[in-house]
Amino acid sequence: MLEVEPGIEGFVHISHVSDDRVPSLSPSSGAWKVDTTHKARVIGYFPFDGLLHLSLRPSILEQIFFQVSDVQVGELVKGTIKKLAESGLFVSLSGNVDGVVWPNHYADIALKHPSKRFKAGASIKCRVLTVNSERKRIALTAKKTLIESSLPIISRFEDARVGLVTHAVVFKVMDKGLQIEFYNGLKAFIPAREAR
Repeated sequence: MLEVEPGIEGFVHISHVSDDRVPSLSPSSGAWKVDTTHKARVIGYFPFDGLLHLSLRPSILEQIFFQVSDVQVGELVKGTIKKLAESGLFVSLSGNVDGVVWPNHYADIALKHPSKRFKAGASIKCRVLTVNSERKRIALTAKKTLIESSLPIISRFEDARVGLVTHAVVFKVMDKGLQIEFYNGLKAFIPAREAR
């Protein structure tokens, strides 16, 4: 049991005190004896008992993102390529938080042989396009233009203002204009007369 602050307590299961197997804990000796101070991460909550569920494991403490809702739209992230499939590029961001790069976001130009560029286990830098916490899905882009952009990010209607210059991705070309997409699935239409 840990006291986080007066009136707030937490519980650490023995499996969460270390990344190594710990056979037993002693209240009077060892690294976790009474009155020792430790860095902990909240991994859950027991509402019936009014206790936080905590972890002291270094592998848990080091995770940048612990759950999908920790990731912000527009954020630059570094990840590890898990696998390249026909449907997309799957990237591990942190612990059990993964994202996907769809084929139209592999690069600024269409890649004929993405397998030459993306290898399992390699690091990759991306920018977060969308976050869906309910479905636990994160869409990323590996387009260099979007990754290196210093322009404002539009992820809500409220972000768009007359005269604002930003990047967007063309996702459909029609006779009467272009359909473009910003972040968070926000879409817009550019009439053909304005697309020059």
